[in-house]
Amino acid sequence: AMQLASIVPVAASAWLLLLFCNHAVSQTPPPGGIPVTNYQCFDCVKDENGNPRKVRAMFMDSASVVENPAARERAVELGVDYDCNDPAKALPECFVAENWNSGWVGALSKQIFDNLGVEVIAMTQANFTLNSSAVYSGGSSYTRCVWEIRVGGADICVGDFWETNERRRIAPFTSSFDLDKMRLVSMPGGEEGFKFNSLLNIFIPLEDTVWAV
Repeated sequence: AMQLASIVPVAASAWLLLLFCNHAVSQTPPPGGIPVTNYQCFDCVKDENGNPRKVRAMFMDSASVVENPAARERAVELGVDYDCNDPAKALPECFVAENWNSGWVGALSKQIFDNLGVEVIAMTQANFTLNSSAVYSGGSSYTRCVWEIRVGGADICVGDFWETNERRRIAPFTSSFDLDKMRLVSMPGGEEGFKFNSLLNIFIPLEDTVWAV
């Protein structure tokens, strides 16, 4: 069996999604072509005074996905453990937006932020609030980050997120940038011949609630 899960939708607050709708630009189609709408914009995210809008971005530190090389190098220089997610260990470099420029999601998000011209306020799991813990007691830091958006603790989460039904009910997501392909393999059982009921065995490895998702 194969399950497709969207990965790297950056969970975003509604104003960011509406932004692209408000900056749609119609392009002249080629002869015989269909009209095309371009939602791309540069330096277009301003506040009511015309200044770059501040965006609180929570970066989900993950190897090869979202990385902060400057903070990691600084930890080595100081001879301390690197951990941007621990309030007691997080270094100042962890909260500099320009430092979150590595990893395939981190590099892409930096390019997007630069193009939009926003002022990014860097956050990590060290900035999780009591408001999010009051509504979510599960063990997923990614789901809690989405809850931070819901309760107003952050504007956007940057990381490789599975866009689950639960998370979609909490906050809006951008379009998926990639798909995570998963294969579920089970070992054959017994020497019995094929029976029609055997078709139901593919559901055995996971509980009913998982298949419902």
